[in-house]
Amino acid sequence: MSNRAAFSEGFSEEERRAFLQTLFPGLIATVIDLFTDDWPEEIQAKIRSETYRNIASAEAEYSTSKEVLSKDYKPLTGDSLLAKLSRNVAEKMEKEYNPEVLMQVTLAAFDELKTNDFPKLVADVRPVLRIS
Repeated sequence: MSNRAAFSEGFSEEERRAFLQTLFPGLIATVIDLFTDDWPEEIQAKIRSETYRNIASAEAEYSTSKEVLSKDYKPLTGDSLLAKLSRNVAEKMEKEYNPEVLMQVTLAAFDELKTNDFPKLVADVRPVLRIS
C-alpha cells in the first residue's frame, strides 16, 4: 500500500525506491527487535530475510488490485485490495470461511485508511527523501 500510495501521489520511480528503502528497514528492524532482542543474530537475520520476502510477495499480490474497496460491493469475494487483505488475515486466523471475520477486517482496515489519510501521510514524506 505504501508503494501504491507513493505512485498515486506522483512519486517518481527513484522517489518511490528511496521512500521504501527509508520506510522498511527501520520499521522491520523495530518490530523484529521488539520481539527478538535477546535472540541470536542469525535467527534475527533469518526473520528479517523472511519478512522482506513476504513484503515482496504481498506487493506482487496486492498490486494487481485496481481498487481499494469493491465498487460492485463484493467485499468478501472481489479482487479489491481490502478483499484480498481480509481473506489473507482470515486465512492466517484459520477462519477463512467466516464472513464475520472477513467483514471485521475489511471495516477496520477501511476505517484506518479513511481516518489516517494515508495518501497525505505518504505525500508529507516526499520533501525529506534522500535520492541517491
